[in-house]
Amino acid sequence: MILYNSLPDFNGNYSTSFLNLNADLTAKIAVELVTKINPEYVIISWKKDNGIFRYIYYTYEFITTINKYKELTLEKLLNLHESISDKSVEINDFPSSQKNLEAIKQLKTHQNISKIMVFSKGKLVGIISFDSQRIQDNKSFLNRELNVSKGVSRGITRGIQKNKYYSAFRGEHISYAAAPPESLINSTIITRFPNAIFPNRITVDEITPLIISLKINQSSLSETGIELTAPPNEKEINVLVSIRPGNFEVIGDNYSILKVPVELKDSDSITFKIKAKEEGNLLLFINFYQNGIYVGKIKIDTIVEGKNVQSDKPKQNLNHAGISLPKVNTSTNDKLTMIIQEISTSTFEYQVIIYTSTLSYKVMKPIIKFTSDPQAKFNSIFQDLENKDFPADFIENNIQGIGRTLYDQLFPNDLQEYYWKHKDNIKSIVILSSEPWIPWEIIKPWRKLETGTIEEDNYLCEKFNLTRWIEGKEFVQKENVKSGLIVIPNDTNLKNAILESDWLIKFGDDLKLDLTFSNTYQAIMSALQSNGFDLIHFSTHGRSDPSDIMFSSIILQNGLYLRPDNISGIATNFGKSNPLVFLNACQSGSQGFFLTGIEGWAQRFIDNGASIFVGTRWSIDDKIALDFSKEFYTNISHGKTIGESIRLARLKCKKPGDSSWLAYQVYAEPNSYLISNNH
Repeated sequence: MILYNSLPDFNGNYSTSFLNLNADLTAKIAVELVTKINPEYVIISWKKDNGIFRYIYYTYEFITTINKYKELTLEKLLNLHESISDKSVEINDFPSSQKNLEAIKQLKTHQNISKIMVFSKGKLVGIISFDSQRIQDNKSFLNRELNVSKGVSRGITRGIQKNKYYSAFRGEHISYAAAPPESLINSTIITRFPNAIFPNRITVDEITPLIISLKINQSSLSETGIELTAPPNEKEINVLVSIRPGNFEVIGDNYSILKVPVELKDSDSITFKIKAKEEGNLLLFINFYQNGIYVGKIKIDTIVEGKNVQSDKPKQNLNHAGISLPKVNTSTNDKLTMIIQEISTSTFEYQVIIYTSTLSYKVMKPIIKFTSDPQAKFNSIFQDLENKDFPADFIENNIQGIGRTLYDQLFPNDLQEYYWKHKDNIKSIVILSSEPWIPWEIIKPWRKLETGTIEEDNYLCEKFNLTRWIEGKEFVQKENVKSGLIVIPNDTNLKNAILESDWLIKFGDDLKLDLTFSNTYQAIMSALQSNGFDLIHFSTHGRSDPSDIMFSSIILQNGLYLRPDNISGIATNFGKSNPLVFLNACQSGSQGFFLTGIEGWAQRFIDNGASIFVGTRWSIDDKIALDFSKEFYTNISHGKTIGESIRLARLKCKKPGDSSWLAYQVYAEPNSYLISNNH
């Protein structure tokens, strides 16, 4: 039969260059096969309960996702389940090409689908893509009459058919209706060097242009370039450039999109307008993002002088701070990135920029404004959440009321509209922010329908795999856990902390982990000065001092304590092993302003190399602390992502009238994994 004889009005991209892989293949074998065959798409087939579920990946996405985890199977690495499988159509179910097009358009429009598999008599023959943010240059398929019977079908390819990987395919095939597209593997990463033009001396209260670009040539001030992922057939890459304000003002937007050519050419430049508010040293931090992921930053410093002082001529002033791409799936269609941009530290204004792989970047308006210092506002909220002196139903209603109010105040109108339209297509959320106060986890969306009916949703951390990360810091992926330091004092009157210690001993034995149990100040400081632990776990009392966050403390044996400022100097050697740090203590997630930057436990541990940080924002119940850590560690040991492990642990510990299950804050890439040494 002829597949589509009328495509001029079809808003899609049809391709039959695909490779079908079984989900039980290891990533190592999959990489070798995909690299050698080089299809446009990779399809993963997963068999479960006598059914087959399929998942479509662009080849460059697929390689980036799995390349770091060679020994895991695709099923485990990609966290496959039925609800995220891709849609398909059977061409023979429709009597005409026109109805085929109408049916597919309905799938695209009403179900928000970006890719569809096309079958003919049960045989997979092609893929239709609507994704405007991705490959759209495969035009040779659009006006071609594709006859299924004339398509080329091979076991795999002549070069692979006889090798040891053939049996792993169980007869699966690759189909070409035309020659495969250009190599995707060799054109995945391009390197560009940030360039900034700004005077080394400026005048207070005068507007000065800051010019940013990305160049192909190395700068004398920048030895390391930024690595960007270049999708095949794309001519340019969108890079979000944003500025963190300090003792200056940005006139207009403090973000812009930089168009970076894939070919060997410099990008065009973008210009920001900077106005210094006071004399002294001015620091400008410029962050770069691709696909919602932080990929690098530069720091510019200049001298701000009084009026009537002549500035020097503009110069290139670049201090590259290093970059890293997360070793995880960073381009999944169901992940929402929320970038919280600080507009002004003096007026407490923030704007929200969201990113998804299909939407790209979009600014949510209006901006978030606080009439006064939000620290006091949220501290009173946290104290209210800790209050357990009232009946459970009263407390529960109070918690929900706080969540709804935060939604009204912290979700801009654009974000509220986006949420209700796309919430069912979102699986994970990561919040990139430098503000220390906002409890995004407990936001509870609600709305009033035209009929007058009130519709509510779950808390964000209950519905989604929600995590945080510090804006301007690269994600650090911890690939395995072999050893751990467990700190549980025995004189804190926390009976469940002792039970937690017993459980961790058995858990470590089952997974053959090398766990060290210490509770004295001297032993812990010695451990932090080493780099031998993949996991650092505290279960004890904690205290937060809102007036000076650096005096917050974790209680150790004999009444001694650890403070964030102890995580300095030689005591930062622990970060060389990029550990997971879990502070299962009251208020251990608290942060605040210290001197010129945000400080606190999360900031200190992440700044010094921690790959994951888990802490509590307010006091938690002793029993829930035990149950939460047990569920969290069990989930990650079973191969679940960090985001899912946290969400499931919350649900396990959910208790009416107790806010403890909502208190946890997690800093990590939500789709990352931890691998124990027995995998």
